[in-house]
Amino acid sequence: MTTQSVSGCKVLSGSALKMIALASMTVDHMAYYLAGTPVSAPMQPYYELIRMTGRLAFPIFAFLTVEGFLHTRDRSLYLMALMAAAAISQLPWVLLNGYTSMNVLLTLAGGVGAMMLTTTSCICSPAARLSAMAAIGLMLTVLDADYGWRGLCLIMVFYLFKCKPLTRSLLGLGLMIPYGITGSILAFCILLLYSGKRGFIKGRRTKYLFYAYYPAHLAVIALIKIIQS
Repeated sequence: MTTQSVSGCKVLSGSALKMIALASMTVDHMAYYLAGTPVSAPMQPYYELIRMTGRLAFPIFAFLTVEGFLHTRDRSLYLMALMAAAAISQLPWVLLNGYTSMNVLLTLAGGVGAMMLTTTSCICSPAARLSAMAAIGLMLTVLDADYGWRGLCLIMVFYLFKCKPLTRSLLGLGLMIPYGITGSILAFCILLLYSGKRGFIKGRRTKYLFYAYYPAHLAVIALIKIIQS
């Protein structure tokens, strides 16, 4: 497998990417859930800028999910941890979004499940594996999971083209453009700066900080919204 070269400095570790994604997600959710609608005309440009910045989060988290899958010692445990975090996160998600959708951790878990299908010896036929992945995509669509089938496809693009950064960027951009062109382009430019190093976030406890942070920040925003109403 050939590796595409990318010009520029690869200066961002996995830890740096995670912090960028966490910050992007947090300010985006705060703006979306707390700004109120309609946004006043003077604040509209700032609101749009924040929402554009928020488009960085999912592509980065999808990429880091693939990196975690490639480097974890126990892929089954990795999947179960995501599923547990998705279940815990659903209550604050419902408080903010109602009962008709599922949070993004379910989409990430679906991506891990799909990647596991590519490595399992229980399903030998490529057609059977493709059908199983399509079933996961259908499930995410029916459940209205955040980013849904597009998110699943993005994870698989990152996984299948892990050694071809330019190819995965072009394919991934096509999947993410409906969520915002400028923010999506910026997200994939940031990913091209990934150094391949873990960075300062190390150890089992800090490894799962995101799993705790995601439901916690949703719960805080939900509480603030309840107080405001």
